[in-house]
Amino acid sequence: MFNLIASTYGEQASLFFMAPRITISGFDPSIQCTHKVSKNLGGLADTININHDLLSVEIITQEDLGRKKVKGAALGLLGAALVGPLGIAAYFMGGKNDYSVVNVSTNKGATLLAQVSKDVLAKLKQGVAASELYTPAVVKDFFEDLDPSIAKAIKVAEGKSLCKKENLDLSKCRMSAIGPNKVLLVNKSGRKIGLIQI
Repeated sequence: MFNLIASTYGEQASLFFMAPRITISGFDPSIQCTHKVSKNLGGLADTININHDLLSVEIITQEDLGRKKVKGAALGLLGAALVGPLGIAAYFMGGKNDYSVVNVSTNKGATLLAQVSKDVLAKLKQGVAASELYTPAVVKDFFEDLDPSIAKAIKVAEGKSLCKKENLDLSKCRMSAIGPNKVLLVNKSGRKIGLIQI
């Protein structure tokens, strides 16, 4: 169980959790300037991958509320959650061992205050550990390490539909020995595409 109490997405936000993703929808579009959100099925949605995007998961107890140990964004969220007949206290009535109230911080700038079950709490804690180790894949520019003349020839050949850059053997592509300003392109099967004028 993952029950959203309050969040930096606003009062109208709703949450759907299916590990490893938390999907938030129904929020005010004006938060796009502070949160990294994307369009999903025609509406705005934010997807948080618990294995990549979590910064911290902090358990909040009733005692923490009484001692005012809750700080920062969580305090602001708690203030928003205090409305209603029982306020935040209602979320602590679920049984001491069954549910926990947690403050979840993400690297997307979001903070969630939620009531979660033991199994979800365990997944969130594992997610924080996985997020610390996660390094996003670096997408390398195809033309980064190429001689500028060869890169230009490849672009010309692609523009004429002679080849696709993914099919070329870059170790065999080279400046022509017989013609100035010409580049020999060779595909991965060893077939010469031809001399391309640059």
